[in-house]
Amino acid sequence: MVASHQESNDETREWASLHVLDLLTGDDLKAYERHLQAGCAVCQEEIRSFREVAGKVARAPKSLGPSPGLR
Repeated sequence: MVASHQESNDETREWASLHVLDLLTGDDLKAYERHLQAGCAVCQEEIRSFREVAGKVARAPKSLGPSPGLR
């Protein structure tokens, strides 16, 4: 993994989303956490952003579906 990213890209978003959703395990988790501890501001911001979105999704009202009279 790169020591520090210069900008956000598909890879940084993917790793951040997997981390926020607790889907990283084993060596991948350890490597990503080392990367974050090394101070990659891009990945830290991606994680902050994904946590914000995940929090909003968790608080979103459940879908009620269409009303019975709708055809």
